[in-house]
Amino acid sequence: VIKTAMGYLSILRSFLLE
Repeated sequence: VIKTAMGYLSILRSFLLE
């Protein structure tokens, strides 16, 4: 579950950076 959460956060971070 943690890995999925980290992956989700990574996607959100990329979206925010863009």
